[in-house]
Amino acid sequence: FADAVVARILTLLKQNNMTRYRLEILSGIDHGHMQRIIKDKRKNITIKTVAMIANGFGLTLSQFFDDPIFDFANFVAKKITFFSTFLQPLNLKYY
Repeated sequence: FADAVVARILTLLKQNNMTRYRLEILSGIDHGHMQRIIKDKRKNITIKTVAMIANGFGLTLSQFFDDPIFDFANFVAKKITFFSTFLQPLNLKYY
């Protein structure tokens, strides 16, 4: 979940031509907290934090999560691809 949130943040920053600093100001999230989120050191991002970030982009939570990166099927497909890539050289079955 946290990886998808970070990917969405980075995509929205680029789409909106916005700096992280600007997002921090608009969302009310302090710099250190945002750094831990972006640098993937914070795996347990709360919905409150995501709501604050969405608000910083001028989005609702629904709009923030309205992206294929949050689709469960997409998530499962990526995990299957990862595991099949990892296990294939070992000649192991993963099903």
